[in-house]
Amino acid sequence: MSCSDGRAAERKIFSVRQTHILKGIAVLLLLVHHGLDPVSKELSGFAGRLAVNGVSYAKLCVAVFALLSGYGMYLSYERREKPMARFVLAHILKLYAVFWLAALVQIAVVACLRGGLAAIYPERPAFFMLLDVLAFSYHAGTPKFVNAWWYVTATLIYYCLFPLFYAVVRRLRYGNLALLALLAAAVFVLPMTSIRVYGCVFVTGMIFAERDVFNWFLNLYKESAPAFWAKLFGCLAVFAGLSLLRQKFLADTRMAYYGDWLIALALILLVGVFTCRWMPKRAWLLELTGRYSFEIYLVHSAFIKHFPGYVYITRDCLGVMLRLFLGAFLAGAALHWLIQKLGIPKIPTWCYGQKPVS
Repeated sequence: MSCSDGRAAERKIFSVRQTHILKGIAVLLLLVHHGLDPVSKELSGFAGRLAVNGVSYAKLCVAVFALLSGYGMYLSYERREKPMARFVLAHILKLYAVFWLAALVQIAVVACLRGGLAAIYPERPAFFMLLDVLAFSYHAGTPKFVNAWWYVTATLIYYCLFPLFYAVVRRLRYGNLALLALLAAAVFVLPMTSIRVYGCVFVTGMIFAERDVFNWFLNLYKESAPAFWAKLFGCLAVFAGLSLLRQKFLADTRMAYYGDWLIALALILLVGVFTCRWMPKRAWLLELTGRYSFEIYLVHSAFIKHFPGYVYITRDCLGVMLRLFLGAFLAGAALHWLIQKLGIPKIPTWCYGQKPVS
């Protein structure tokens, strides 16, 4: 269901299109965060400071992905009303199927070009590759095809813990504000890895889904031009203020995680409010990028690590970003096409004991 076209009687809904646009924005941030990192260290003066700050700020993409993932998975389970074990199994199998396809194709291509697996995984190539494609290399500390695949490990952990997360969030209901405070305290006090931090963000997305926060905000106040502009500029002011605070005072500190947490929320609300009034017809490329977001995430780091001669043939930031986006987008789109042809999206229907719809 899409947003209202402005009629007061129609309830606005945070739609799939808005989610795709947000994921498209997150993908662009991801490419900035990883792609411009080598270039930013070579620049000086204002351009250097701008590039370094852009790379640091773009890490926000992980919080956006984690928040939307928790939000979407909670709503998906609520809609399906399937046995929890089958629901989780379907998500894990589908994730592994997509990841294995992407990983094995990329590893095979690079191994052929570089003269074998040993060029990627030294000493024990077959064993290290097995750990990598099972998403165990992050915890084992073994060689990796690309470091960015740590988030696959994180996602698998979140999926496995989803029944526990769901039971807590569902049972607490109005006590979820206390749970949010507890999660924030945990990030500040306890030893934290990236997986644990963004696990807290994932649970936050589930809480927002349970409390219907995004839809509540979109429908806040009677529909009118003053109410719309107040929400739009309010979100924009909060987003800009938090972004400035993060980069000026919190960058490279543990507190930056809080900044990303809040900035991701402000960005989601800002895009939600804006697109409910003006769903941009020319945002098709951003929306399409969001549709391919997971595939682009899986392939983009291979260009940076294994094909730097393509990405960094020139060292200007714009050229680097354009080449990286073009390569990752086309590879991600091809992977998406292959996933559809192999019937991987039908895995959930098999897990639920239903006949796939042809």
